[in-house]
Amino acid sequence: MRITEHLLDHDKTGPWPDIAKRTDRKFRRTTGRTFEADMLTLAAHLSARPAERDEVMWGFARRAVQQMRAVCSACGLPARRRKGQYRGVYLCASCQLPHAFKSQLNVMLRAQDEKSGVARSVLGWHQIQPLVRQAVPTHLWRNLALPDGSNLLYITDRDFESIDNWLFRLSLILERDAGERAAARLKSEAK
Repeated sequence: MRITEHLLDHDKTGPWPDIAKRTDRKFRRTTGRTFEADMLTLAAHLSARPAERDEVMWGFARRAVQQMRAVCSACGLPARRRKGQYRGVYLCASCQLPHAFKSQLNVMLRAQDEKSGVARSVLGWHQIQPLVRQAVPTHLWRNLALPDGSNLLYITDRDFESIDNWLFRLSLILERDAGERAAARLKSEAK
């Protein structure tokens, strides 16, 4: 979700639209004037107030944006800025996990085919994305004793291919669970 003037639309629900609507009500109550919705967009992208804009309204908008950036846009729990596909998003850890897992899985699936079109035969522990690595079943890991006494953990490309559909389904389950948790939290807060 992005911080825009559309957060004040009547059909928008969730933590960020709630903050925007509270800001609108508080501004109207305090000043008796209408809050300009585009101030939210400006406050999210500009560090200084545009010269032609009202200082009080700018303050309300900046405070609203600060509040939005402190809570998850999906569930309302405390959040921080996370790297998104196109721009930074503000999510809590439990809402970020499904996105990060799916992103890392996609990196792994794309990396399976090298430029030559030939799949790798061995994937070392260090070559597998961290969240995907956590999801690889322990029975698939192979252990190679090296001459220096250390061990190399790896799986083969066939091992990975045997679980790639399962990993993709796992990413969908994580997304669904995060959505259900967010919906339940929002529902409990609405009561």
